[in-house]
Amino acid sequence: MRRAVLSLAGILFAVAVAPNAFAGATLMTGLGGTAGYGTNCMPPNDDGSSPAGTPGLDITPAFPNGIHFYSGTYTTTWINNNGNISFNSAIPTYTSDAFPGAPQPMIAPYWADVDTRGTTFCDNPGYPDGEGYPAGATCMNPASNGVWWSITPGQLVVTWDQVGYFQCHPTPVMTFQMILSSAASCGGSTTGMDFDIEFRYATCGWEAGDASGGTNGFCPPGTVGTLCTPAQAGFDSAQVPDTNYASLPMSQMAGISTELCTGSNLTPPQPGVWQFVVRGGAIMCPTAGQACMTSMPGICAAGALQCTATGSTTCVPLTPAQPSMCNGLDNNCDGMIDDGPCPAGEVCDGTACVSQCLEGGCPAGESCTTKGLCVPTDCLNVTCPSGERCVGGACVDDCSGITCPIDQVCRFGSCVDPCAGLNCGMGQVCEMGMCVPSCPCTTCTSTQTCETSGPLNGHCVATDCASVTCPAGQLCQAGACISACTGAVCPPGQACQASSGTCVASALPDAGAADAGGGLVLPDSGPSGVDGGGGTFTDDGGPQPNEDGGDGGSTFGDGVAKHGCGCRTAPAGQGAPWAIGVGIGLCVTFARRRRRSVRR
Repeated sequence: MRRAVLSLAGILFAVAVAPNAFAGATLMTGLGGTAGYGTNCMPPNDDGSSPAGTPGLDITPAFPNGIHFYSGTYTTTWINNNGNISFNSAIPTYTSDAFPGAPQPMIAPYWADVDTRGTTFCDNPGYPDGEGYPAGATCMNPASNGVWWSITPGQLVVTWDQVGYFQCHPTPVMTFQMILSSAASCGGSTTGMDFDIEFRYATCGWEAGDASGGTNGFCPPGTVGTLCTPAQAGFDSAQVPDTNYASLPMSQMAGISTELCTGSNLTPPQPGVWQFVVRGGAIMCPTAGQACMTSMPGICAAGALQCTATGSTTCVPLTPAQPSMCNGLDNNCDGMIDDGPCPAGEVCDGTACVSQCLEGGCPAGESCTTKGLCVPTDCLNVTCPSGERCVGGACVDDCSGITCPIDQVCRFGSCVDPCAGLNCGMGQVCEMGMCVPSCPCTTCTSTQTCETSGPLNGHCVATDCASVTCPAGQLCQAGACISACTGAVCPPGQACQASSGTCVASALPDAGAADAGGGLVLPDSGPSGVDGGGGTFTDDGGPQPNEDGGDGGSTFGDGVAKHGCGCRTAPAGQGAPWAIGVGIGLCVTFARRRRRSVRR
C-alpha cells in the first residue's frame, strides 16, 4: 500500500475553497481512438506507467534513431500516469521533486499526483492506491480521466485528458498534452535525433493531491514548501552533478496551474502553449530573452539574456550605451548623469536643455528660475524622477507621446530595434524583442508564409508580402512597401529619417517639442554630423556584460512573452548555427525586406 496516512495538511485543512479552473490551449486531436488522442490509453490507475515493466515503450516508429536528450540517446520511454515521461524506467513517484533532483532523465509537462481511478475503480481491489493497474488490464477507452498516446512517424503525443487527483477525486480536472516532434521536418537535424517539445494546457483545475498535502486539489495557505508540494513542470537530465535542467514558471509554487494555462513563451503569447527546441541533446537557450541585470551603470543596467556560441547565456544591455544627452539619465553608461551637450546658447538643467535668462527675460510661456534658466512656466516648480520629464506641468514617462517607427520600440526616451544585439540561439528567432521558435519548426497561420532566406529567414511573414522586396527604410504591409516612418512621432530633437526608417538627431527646427517631436521626417541623407544610419554608436569602453554565471540549470520565464534574441538567425541545419550568434552583437541596420509579422 502506498499511503496509509494522508499528510497533516490534509487533516488540518479539511475544508478549502478551490480556485476556478482556468481554460487555456486547444489540444491536438484527430489522432485516432474514441477520444481523438490516439488508439492507446492506460487502464484506470494510481501511480502506474505504460508499459508497466521493461523494456519500455518503443519510440522508433516516431524517431527511427531515437532522440538525443541531454547526454543520453533513447529509443524507449515510459509514460507515467503522474504527468511525465521518463527514459530509464517507470517512475511511480507521486509528489514531484524540484528540478534539479529528478530520479532519472525526464520530461514533465505536469508532474503531480494524477489519479485516474475516479469513483468507479477507487474501491476495486485490482486498482489499489499507488500500485498501478492489474497485469493484463487494457485500455478502457475512457470518455474522461484517461491518459492517451499516439506514435506516428516524426511525432509522439501524450494526452492527460480531464484527469483527477489522489485520492480518487474525479473533479476538478487537469487536461494537458505533450508533443514531441522530430526536427528533421524543419531542417534542423543531421542525425535524426534532434526534436522539439510542445506543452499544451487546456484546463487547469488542481495543483496537489491529498498525499502531497493538498486539500481540494490545492495547497492550503502557508503550507507550500513545508506540508504541501504543488506540481513541477519542465525538464531534468538527472546527471551527476545535475546541472542540466529547467523549470517552467511557478513550478512547485501555488499558482502553477493558472500560470501554465494562461501563460506562454510564444510571440504573441498563446495562452497555455509552451514550445522548446532540443538540439544536440540540450534545450536550446531556454532562458534567452529573460530579463537580467548587467551590473553596468545607467541605461545599460537593464538587460536580457542572450545565447552565446557555446549555448550558455550572457546578459547584454537592452539599451546599449549612447552619446551623452541632457535628459536626466546616464546615457553613456559611465556612472554619472549626463549634462549635455546642448545647443549654443542653452545649458542643461538636469533633464532638458534650456535657455539662459537674458537680462531677466524669457520667451512667452517660460519663466526664469533662481539658477537663471528659462523653463516652461507650468514646469517651474516640478521636479521629475529619473526616466521622466515635465510636460504641461506634470511628470510623464520619457516615452510618453513617442510613436516609434514601425518595428521599433521606445526605451528611455529613444527608439530602438528590440532585436538588435540579441541572440536567441539555434532554432529560435527574434520577434519584437522576444525569442520564438523559428519556422518551419513551428506552424505559420493560414495567412502567413515561412521565410527560408534573407534577413527574415525563419520568420512567419504575411503571404501577400512574401514576394515583395522593399528598399532600405521601408517594409511591406498588405502587399505594398511603406515607409517605416509612417505615423512615427520621434523623441524631442529627433526626426524620422526616410533612408533608414529610424529616428535621428534633427538639425531642423523643433516643430512640436510638446508632442515629442512633431512627426518630422528627414530626407534621404541625414544632417551634417549624423551618420544617416539611425544612431549606431560606438562602445565607450565601459565594462562588459556579466556572464550568467549559472550552473547550467534555469527557470523559464514568468508566462509573459520573452524578450531578446538575435537579429536574424537562420533555421537550424543551415550552415554552422553558432557562427551566426558569435558576431551578433555587431549587427547593424540593414535593408529590411518586409515587416516581421505576427506568427500565430
